[in-house]
Amino acid sequence: MVVVPQIAKQIYKYLLKNDYTDDSDKITQAYHDAKTEGKLADLPAELLPYTEQVFQLIDSVFSDVQLLLPENDRGAKPNLPNENFKRKEFKALWNRINRKAAYGVQFDSAELIGKCVKALETELRVTPLQYTHSGEQADRLTHDGLKQGEAFKLTATETDRYTNSVHSAVKYDLLGKIAEAVQLTGATVASILCGVNVAVFAQFKTNPESFIAQASRLINEQKATVIIEHLVYDPIAETHDIKIFTQGQSKQDFSKAGLPLAPYL
Repeated sequence: MVVVPQIAKQIYKYLLKNDYTDDSDKITQAYHDAKTEGKLADLPAELLPYTEQVFQLIDSVFSDVQLLLPENDRGAKPNLPNENFKRKEFKALWNRINRKAAYGVQFDSAELIGKCVKALETELRVTPLQYTHSGEQADRLTHDGLKQGEAFKLTATETDRYTNSVHSAVKYDLLGKIAEAVQLTGATVASILCGVNVAVFAQFKTNPESFIAQASRLINEQKATVIIEHLVYDPIAETHDIKIFTQGQSKQDFSKAGLPLAPYL
């Protein structure tokens, strides 16, 4: 049923005529009582073919009977656990594993340094800087040539690698950058870099930024491995209450979420 303005007007008149709506356009108790007793006034002839849809529309639009009240559907309610929750075997198991624990990491700095040095020497491969050129400057430069774009001539595009030491005015804080990226002290980072083979460390000169990024990544990987291997849990006196299984559960009820309201609005 498509609710066109004419049908909507007929429904509204029906409610007014039978005192089924008040001055605030809310359904009166008389409507609810009549509906419960099966004594609702007859609809106009034009609406009779749509009797069921009309009353569903009235209940959904004018009445708050089908609305989920916020004060009743927010907050928490106990979750209903299954039968296993009450079994003595589960309670016995819970009493054995419900201890709270504090965790920490205990490892030797020398071990971390050794692992990092080995990783850098094995895996650190810095990509040399590349440059691309596709033109050459003319033998003679003139004002008109520059103005007309004839100072350079296009040639075949070539890409070369620069493998020599990078001479630049840019100064790189090697220790500081890596220490910041891996969250280790400058002394620890210095010990790692000092232990690396000279040939491996020489890659810093060819591409400082790539060296810092790759070294930081490898050191972080070794740091994570050491932390996992030396993670220690220490049980403390406190325990988890069994109520954690039933706390913080949603109280929302979605049983009415599928009511067929959309076709009538």
